[in-house]
Amino acid sequence: MIANKSLEKLEKSSMKLTLTVGKDDVKRAYDSLISRYSKSVQIPGFRKGHVPAAVLETKFGDGLKAEALHDLMDKSLQEVLETLEPKPLNFAAPKLADEDLKLDMTKDLTFSLIYDVFPEVKLGTFKGVEIEEVQVEISKKDEERELKLIQEQNSMVMDKASGKVADADVVTVDFVELDEAGNEIASTKRQDFTFTVGTEYNVYKFDKEIIGLVKDAEKVISKSYPADYEHKELAGTKKSIKVKIKTVKEKKLPNLDDDLAQDVSDEFKTLDDLKKSIKDRLSTTVKEKVKQKNLDAILDKVVATSTFDLPESMIAAEMEHMWDNLAQQNRMTGEQMNGIFGPETKAKMMEAWKSGAEKSLRHRIVLDSVLEQEKIEVTDAEVDAELTSAAEKRKTTLEEIKKSYESAGLIPYVKSDLKDKKVTEFLLSNAKIKKGKKMEYKELVDLQE
Repeated sequence: MIANKSLEKLEKSSMKLTLTVGKDDVKRAYDSLISRYSKSVQIPGFRKGHVPAAVLETKFGDGLKAEALHDLMDKSLQEVLETLEPKPLNFAAPKLADEDLKLDMTKDLTFSLIYDVFPEVKLGTFKGVEIEEVQVEISKKDEERELKLIQEQNSMVMDKASGKVADADVVTVDFVELDEAGNEIASTKRQDFTFTVGTEYNVYKFDKEIIGLVKDAEKVISKSYPADYEHKELAGTKKSIKVKIKTVKEKKLPNLDDDLAQDVSDEFKTLDDLKKSIKDRLSTTVKEKVKQKNLDAILDKVVATSTFDLPESMIAAEMEHMWDNLAQQNRMTGEQMNGIFGPETKAKMMEAWKSGAEKSLRHRIVLDSVLEQEKIEVTDAEVDAELTSAAEKRKTTLEEIKKSYESAGLIPYVKSDLKDKKVTEFLLSNAKIKKGKKMEYKELVDLQE
C-alpha cells in the first residue's frame, strides 16, 4: 500500500515520517468503506443492505472521507512501524504534521507524521572525572535527635481529655476551600485527614490557626500565601478554608530506658544497645548519601561533556510520574490532586519541575549509555547471590524466593537494579575524588530529601 516513504531528522530527538499511498489504494479503501456501510446502515426508504453508494455519499460524504482517511493513515503506519529505525517512543502518539488534510480519490495521498525517538547520545568523558567529597561527622546532637524520634514513634496516642488542640497533638479534621460567596468548592473537600499539629503536613498549613480549638469546633480560616510559597498553586493567593476538628489526641512519650529499647526490638537488651544501633545506622546513612552525592556530581560532569537532545514527550512523561508521586505523598489520588489544583496550577507546577525532570532523565540516559559502552552485564550467579541475600532476610530458601520472584515477573527488575549498582561502582572507582567541605549530618540528609 505504501508507494513512497521518507524520514527526516528534526530537533529535540524528533522524526518526520512522510508516507505516500497510491491513488488506486486510496480509491480501493474508500470503496471498501462505502460497501461495508451499504450492507449495514439503515436509512428510511431503503432496505437494510441495499442503500445505494450515491445516497450514502450524499448524506455522509465528509464523514466517510474522514473515516477512510483515518483508516488509510492508521494502516499505513502499522505497515511501516516494524521497519522504522529509530522507533517511536511508546508513551507518545505520533502527531499529524499536515493541516487541512483531505481525501481525494483521484490523487495519491501524502501525509507526514512527527514522533519522538530515544535520544542519539554522544557520550562525554566518564573516566577520571574529578569531584570533591563532602566530609560529614556524626555529632552527639544527631544521635539524640534520632533517639527522640524513636521515643515519639513509640509513644501512645490517646484521646485528649480537654479536647483542646495544642502543638504536637494528633488531630483528625475535615477541610474545604470556600469561594468568595462562602460556598464550598467541592473538588477541594477532604474528610478525616489526620496529621500532627506543628508538622505543617497539610497543603494549606493551617496548624497555628487551629491551636486552641476544641473537638467538633468549626472555623473559617483566611490565609494569604507568599509569592514563593512551596506549593505553587497557592503562591501569591488568599484562601478561605473551613476546618472542622473531628478528633484530638495527644502523645504520651515513654521513658528513655531499657524498657524502651526492648520495645523497639528483641535484639536490644539495654538503652546503650539501642544507642549503638542508632550510631551505626547514622554511619550507614552518611556513607550511602555521600556516595549518592558523589555519583550525582560525576553524572553532572558527564552530562556537561555529552551531547543529546531530550524529546518533549519524555520530559512530559517524567513530570507526570513526579505528579503521581506527589499525590501519593499527600495521600491523594491523581484525580483528587487535579480537583484541588486544577489544570492551570498543574501546568505551572509542571513548568517549575521541568529542570529537575530534565536533570533526572539526563542522568539516567548517561548511566544507560555507560552501561552499553562498557558492556556491563549481570550474570545468573549474581542474580542468585542477590536472591540468596533476600531469602536469608526472609528466612526462606533460594528456590522458594526465586519461584516467587519469577511468578511475579520481578527477575528483570532485580537484574536492572544490579546493573545500576555495577555501573555506579564503575563510575565511582574510575573517578578522582578529593576531600571537600565539611557538612553536618542534618544538612546532608535535608539536602537529599
